[in-house]
Amino acid sequence: MRWAVILAGGSGSRFWPLSTPSIPKQLLPLAEARSTAEATVERLAGLVDRDRILLVTGRHRADPHEDRLR
Repeated sequence: MRWAVILAGGSGSRFWPLSTPSIPKQLLPLAEARSTAEATVERLAGLVDRDRILLVTGRHRADPHEDRLR
């Protein structure tokens, strides 16, 4: 069984003021209309079951990620 781990714990300080505690840099649409985290999850489709994708982030950033990546 395959697992994927997405590291999303950075503060995004280079992207301030676009990046905020409620919208971390991983949820910003930088290269396209969707966020980098959303694009990463979609790129994994077909390679890894969605329930085997782990996103590692800080406790204070978990809710925004969970809301956007459901």
